[in-house]
Amino acid sequence: MKVRQKSDDKRLIHFDFLRVISMTFVLLGHVLQRYYVVGFTNTLGFTILYSVSLSLFFFTSGYFIKRCKTLKELGVYLFKLIATYLFPAYLFTVLSIFLLPRFAEFNFSYWMNELYLRTDTFYWFFLTLFFINAFIAIVYYLMTLIIKKPGLKWDLIKFLLTLVCVSAYAQVFVYIYQQPELGPATLASNQLLYYLPLSFIGFSLCIFTPYYKNYKHLKLIRILLFVVSTTSYIIALSFFPDWLGGLNGSFLDIFYRILGSIAGVVSYYLLALFLARFSLIKSLSRIAKYSGPLYLVHVFLIRLIYEYMPRPTVFDQTTILFICLWTILFYLGSLATTILLVEFPITNMLLFGNFKHQWRDKKLIANK
Repeated sequence: MKVRQKSDDKRLIHFDFLRVISMTFVLLGHVLQRYYVVGFTNTLGFTILYSVSLSLFFFTSGYFIKRCKTLKELGVYLFKLIATYLFPAYLFTVLSIFLLPRFAEFNFSYWMNELYLRTDTFYWFFLTLFFINAFIAIVYYLMTLIIKKPGLKWDLIKFLLTLVCVSAYAQVFVYIYQQPELGPATLASNQLLYYLPLSFIGFSLCIFTPYYKNYKHLKLIRILLFVVSTTSYIIALSFFPDWLGGLNGSFLDIFYRILGSIAGVVSYYLLALFLARFSLIKSLSRIAKYSGPLYLVHVFLIRLIYEYMPRPTVFDQTTILFICLWTILFYLGSLATTILLVEFPITNMLLFGNFKHQWRDKKLIANK
């Protein structure tokens, strides 16, 4: 029993470390695209951040989608998703509309319409997470009602049936994406179609991990996979340095970037597996529990601050040094603000929908 607990703790550490990398990349990207030179989003530097930042979040979130065995478990899980994803996204959207000067030009009704038709204006990330996680959890629960036998064969059948359902689900958002009166930003259809494969890969990894984790050549396979994935990722970065702009291109432009993101996520995942053994990484990974709230807090803060401290017009050495220091200070300040809001039970519940004032690592393990 002790050996199993040790293994589970290690598993959580490397996923938490991925969250830390992701939240860091997201925050750095948001700050630098506002305060660094115009056109920074079209550079390789931004691409290195953007190509895997949210992809790591969706991959990790997909791994922890609950495989419910009872209707009660499914109901509780869906309520938790609503409380921690939909509620905070809507709340921070409302706060943005009323408190940020940039949204004062139009009335509340206009922005509520934008919330669904131009979802990427606000907190599309949480909305997309809900749409993905909720659907996969529901479908897999239905598969367990149909197929109750354990074993690799039956898990593979459930996986394939779930894959068929997820593919059909994606077609709904393809339809929305292609409709002129709706378009890619409606319900963040473009984002869901991009990140759905990454979430499903994470979910699939969780299903099949028990079957290969004791394979004697696993270390060698991981090394080879790391070399292949890292090489593929570097090639993708080299050929597609303008990652953000390319997501508005042709189907192949977007498809190649999805493959690049998957390769990057695999590389970071394997790297995190190796680094999880070090005490420094274990300590650093503890802040991963603030990753979701940090996303909400830092986006709100950066929009607020940018109203009063716009982008510099001259980029000499002094300005670049200032931007570097400002980025570090904003990261630490956003993190400190988030920790304060999360650790205070009332704000944790009112702002982030967290009804239990503690980090439940063991509960995440039990859900598997």
